[in-house]
Amino acid sequence: MVYWCLDCNVPLIGKNCSLCGGKGLEVRLFRPEDPRPAFNYDLNILKDAVEFEFGTGASRRIVDDGVILLNRVPYADVGYEVIGDGYLLGNLFYDIRFFKWRFKPVRVGCLKLVEDGYIESVKLNGALTKGQEVPLKVVDHGYVAVKDQYDRVVGVSEQMENCLKILNLWKPIESFEKRKRNSLTDVLNANRDALLSIESKGATSLYRLHMRFNCEVVSSFSGGKDSLVSLKLALEAGLEPIILFTDTGVELPETVSNIYKISSKFGLKVVEAKAGDAFWSGFKLYGPPARGYRWCCKTCKLIPTLKLYRSMFKGRLLTIIGQRAAESRARRKRGGVWVNYWIPNCLDTTPINDWTMLHVWLYIFSKKFENLVNPLYFEGFDRIGCYTCPYCNLAEFQEVKRLHPELWGRLNEKIEEWALRNGFNYDYVRFALWRWRKTPRKIEKLTGLSFKDAARTSLKIEAIEISKDALIVKLNNPITFSEALKLASTIGGLKETSENVLEHREDGVSIRLHSNGVVEAYGIESSNLKPLVRVLSLLARTILCSRCGSCIYWCGKEAVKLADGSITVDAMRCNGCGLCNDKCPAAIYFVEENLPILVKAVDSHS
Repeated sequence: MVYWCLDCNVPLIGKNCSLCGGKGLEVRLFRPEDPRPAFNYDLNILKDAVEFEFGTGASRRIVDDGVILLNRVPYADVGYEVIGDGYLLGNLFYDIRFFKWRFKPVRVGCLKLVEDGYIESVKLNGALTKGQEVPLKVVDHGYVAVKDQYDRVVGVSEQMENCLKILNLWKPIESFEKRKRNSLTDVLNANRDALLSIESKGATSLYRLHMRFNCEVVSSFSGGKDSLVSLKLALEAGLEPIILFTDTGVELPETVSNIYKISSKFGLKVVEAKAGDAFWSGFKLYGPPARGYRWCCKTCKLIPTLKLYRSMFKGRLLTIIGQRAAESRARRKRGGVWVNYWIPNCLDTTPINDWTMLHVWLYIFSKKFENLVNPLYFEGFDRIGCYTCPYCNLAEFQEVKRLHPELWGRLNEKIEEWALRNGFNYDYVRFALWRWRKTPRKIEKLTGLSFKDAARTSLKIEAIEISKDALIVKLNNPITFSEALKLASTIGGLKETSENVLEHREDGVSIRLHSNGVVEAYGIESSNLKPLVRVLSLLARTILCSRCGSCIYWCGKEAVKLADGSITVDAMRCNGCGLCNDKCPAAIYFVEENLPILVKAVDSHS
């Protein structure tokens, strides 16, 4: 919830203003509300966008000398509500059609532009509805304010060739209050009590958890603002955590250097989990990551972190993580304390779970930590993370390209090679449509482009044949028997027959493996695919193995080893539980990609 003190003209993170003692007015924003201050780089983007739409000088009516807030809203790429003087002024968004930032005025912003003649207006009589098309040609292109029969600004439309399309409507606005100038100092003073309160609450929660569990404390540090604030709260609680940083190998240089700047400032030890070239090795095996297909999280982040935890820490741990509920639905459901699924005996907590970005930034400014913040935030980045992430938007990719053309060049080259090899065109690469398995409708509508890809793993099911007796799967890769036999005990064993094939028997199903990549399954039914899936998972491990070590660290029997560059299993120790297969990224993503093909073929035959 965001409030605004009208008398002092400042945003508030609590209901009351510490400057005047008055109550703030609730500012209704798109939810989950997660506003942040606009920085100089953002303000320059906003000014350019306003003047691109409405001409030189128009930005003075939107961007004054006061504090501007930006709140994320859904767009095809990225968009923000723009709030100033307690008013919703418009939407700043990145238009992927033109690779350009644009500004659509709403409410007070629209009225301000109308008053000074920066935006054309049209008077429409009768009932109006959002999405309505009016057969009028007012301007060549761009936005047009909508007035009702009483000459009041009630909406905004966009010129669409020979018609106006009404985009937004609101209750009539005839005037707005001109409020006093404000500054960051005013904002900090107005939020003094609220900042003290959230600091006390966050530090107290960490202190109590530590006292309750009395264990070693680790600060999981990403190089972002939330990690910095969470670390500061730990220090306020009297804790001295070890800083843990996972270098995924695809971090921006500013992030890596920021970690050591923070550790030096506070005199804290840093331990680093390194993924090395795991992303680029994984790219060859799995193709580019996508939303809902983030193999890189396992191979580049979770597994290196798990390795480091297992090698460095014994007994119970309390890990402090800078995460907030406003960031995602999953994080809202998780709450402020949870048991780490990947790391046994580890309790995770976030002391800023119910904070917004406005809380975070005001806290940073109040502590005068601006020089400790990752500088990327002041270069157009809303979040800090891997520059290869499929959850990045096109606007962020342009900033990566601007700041680090060599890093962007390598990523773009690999994606272009993969895309052309798999039948996609240059538009697929240009609009970074690899971020999805199927092009979202919003993107389709804007660009006219539509793509849907098949399996991305380099190991694929090439063909499926079903006869009366057998289900025959043809893989696009030969099977190396010696490698398959090294892991065979994890599924109960493979037996080499006189016909020079490997055979696996399970639950009345017989599966025969041929070196040319053919897998024959006898006795298979649609309800009994598990034995075949287990065998295919094993083959995926032998062919797609990236030596990430996940299987080693999940094996409770210490049966799995990495020797001479390959994974082997001690059959005497192995109990055939299959957990190492279940936790192997190669097996997981091969099955995830290819199982639907298998199920569809079996169902269509039955």
